[in-house]
Amino acid sequence: MAAQTAKPAKTPLVHQDDEGKPTPRVTATVVHLLTWGRVILGGLSYLTPALVAKLFLIPGVTATSLSTYPLRLFGVRELVLSGLLWTERPPLDGAPMDRRERRALRKMLVANVVTDSLDALATVGAFYMGVISPPSALLMGCGSGTFISVGLLGLATI
Repeated sequence: MAAQTAKPAKTPLVHQDDEGKPTPRVTATVVHLLTWGRVILGGLSYLTPALVAKLFLIPGVTATSLSTYPLRLFGVRELVLSGLLWTERPPLDGAPMDRRERRALRKMLVANVVTDSLDALATVGAFYMGVISPPSALLMGCGSGTFISVGLLGLATI
């Protein structure tokens, strides 16, 4: 009688650690807050740049001034970042995310943190060069700092 050779077990397509690991509610909430924060800031910057300039105490920006152009570009960037983050958002109900979904979300959160960190550096530079006032630098710096903190919290909990 011929000895039967055992067939090798099939390798699962999904690793065991990818299944059954619920997405932390903190992560989902943070990502949704970051996404909606960018939608609101981006939408306002694109549609009403003069209003955003007033909110951030940036003088000399009127609805018809050339200064609205960079604020609109900023708004577009915020909207694009929010759209990309939205595509990778975790479910709010805590449903599990697989490894690919977690990796994609991490990449988006890193991109958000890097972008906001560069915004903070630009704010510090503009303040030291005298381009923006201390109250304006404080407001814009706090905005960048808030987005950085939220992004880092999302990275820490994913």
